[in-house]
Amino acid sequence: MAIRPKLKILYTGADPTGEVDTRELTPLVHVHIPKCAGTTLDHVIMGLAKACSRPGIRFRGTIYGQAFSGTEREEAWKKAEGSHYPIGWLYASGHIPYGHFPYHGGAADEVSIIRDPPSRLISMFRMGVKRGAWKATTAVKDLFDAGLFAPDSMVRQLCGERSRDRALDDRDVETAVGNFQRMKYAGRIEEFGAILGAILAAYRIPYIAYHNFQVGEPGRDQERDRLTEAFAPYMRLDKAFFDLAATNRRVSRQMQEISITDVAPSAAVLLASPLIVPENGMDIQSAFVSVESIIDI
Repeated sequence: MAIRPKLKILYTGADPTGEVDTRELTPLVHVHIPKCAGTTLDHVIMGLAKACSRPGIRFRGTIYGQAFSGTEREEAWKKAEGSHYPIGWLYASGHIPYGHFPYHGGAADEVSIIRDPPSRLISMFRMGVKRGAWKATTAVKDLFDAGLFAPDSMVRQLCGERSRDRALDDRDVETAVGNFQRMKYAGRIEEFGAILGAILAAYRIPYIAYHNFQVGEPGRDQERDRLTEAFAPYMRLDKAFFDLAATNRRVSRQMQEISITDVAPSAAVLLASPLIVPENGMDIQSAFVSVESIIDI
């Protein structure tokens, strides 16, 4: 029997009795780094955009030709290049280098989530195995030599580099740190709930209930140690960036994890879960629901 993942319920600190003027919500651009809980964030905010009758855009595609999707896809930044945001848009996301989303003239906030480099790369490796892009026995070096992974790809994306091949240096780390720290919402994956809560509190949404999307199975310690050692030559700058990037940042702690009995009975809850089956076949798996619906789940 399959065990369902725990449904997390957060109170963001917003007034449960408050009203929201959806026309006044500030658009949000998500610089989506692969395997950093970004898919969960996408489902939550895309669902919110839909509920507010405001367009949301996900620029689909890969970045640096990385085959983490298990399929061949065009670079996402190429799809974004020359695009324009629709009138009234609320959210845009994609595996796109910093600064290469369509120009918004400073009218949007930015968000990005980072992750400990070994954990992120191992998660990408395991997803590629699961999706048939390579085998569990494939050598990490072979993946980089074949262009299926890009070295220091977190720094590469956040410093705004579009090429997989240019050798990066410490100046690129400084640029990536500066870009990351200028974002309104940014932090490590361990702070995901606080980041999500801060965004929704600014949007005056009091409650969010969610399951994580695209969560892989934990591997054996021995396998993790082997992969960490194999990835080490390709993540030196990412490691330096990660150690610097979250310093001096303060993520709002108004958010609290609560139980369903703590939710105001009359309040709507924003639910994001793979268990939702969309009516129109689209892949946005979130919606505003009642407390009773949450109890059923």
